[in-house]
Amino acid sequence: PFRNENIKLRIVIAKKLKDKWTVVEEFPYNNSEFSVGHPAINESGDTLFFASDMPGGFGATDLYMSIRKSGKWDNPVNLGPKINTAEKDEFPFITGNSYPGRYLVFASKGRNSKGGFDLFYTNLRDRKGVVYPFLEPINSTGDDFSMYLPENVEYGYMTSNRPGTGNDDIYKLTFL
Repeated sequence: PFRNENIKLRIVIAKKLKDKWTVVEEFPYNNSEFSVGHPAINESGDTLFFASDMPGGFGATDLYMSIRKSGKWDNPVNLGPKINTAEKDEFPFITGNSYPGRYLVFASKGRNSKGGFDLFYTNLRDRKGVVYPFLEPINSTGDDFSMYLPENVEYGYMTSNRPGTGNDDIYKLTFL
């Protein structure tokens, strides 16, 4: 018989040791009472962005940041009401390799979306914290989420459940 489990997301850190991936530690703020997931880490490995439904947030799920100092992760900091809404804010991605990164790209259901999750971005170096939507054809009436933009190339990837070959499909984006 089918059982509906209430399984919470958690973040683990793995390293490749002798051609095998091995979990070497858990993120210390994982908790069996709430989810901590969808991690995005900067290239130097000292700044982690993630989504969580931990108590004290602004909505269903919020985006948080934690900085690693002397090998230990600091208490997560909520990115605040300029980023987070009363709905779900998830799937962070950061561009750039310097602290903390240049742009934060994320998905949200709480910003007058075209339908479900839409993708947004903000310049992390701009103190005003203005959040911008990606326009069509990136955002659609479906769920558009989980973007990846490699450095120094004219393409990227995103996930969407718009009509395609499956439920959630990966799309290649080409920037002209």
